[in-house]
Amino acid sequence: MIAAMTGADVIPVGIVFEGKLSFRKKVVVKYGKPVHSEQLALSEKPSPKELKAVKLKIMDSITELVEEN
Repeated sequence: MIAAMTGADVIPVGIVFEGKLSFRKKVVVKYGKPVHSEQLALSEKPSPKELKAVKLKIMDSITELVEEN
């Protein structure tokens, strides 16, 4: 992950389409609270297991954003 290598924060983003997906439908883009690099708790050379845990944490925050709609 680029965030892991650079120490950057991650901002979860959820995209929600209103109604049936078709041309010119309303789209809502939701931004979540930043996940700070310290919260990711990755080692200098993260293992695949560590990266998967971080990915799941970020995906959970995106899922929460989308389900709020």
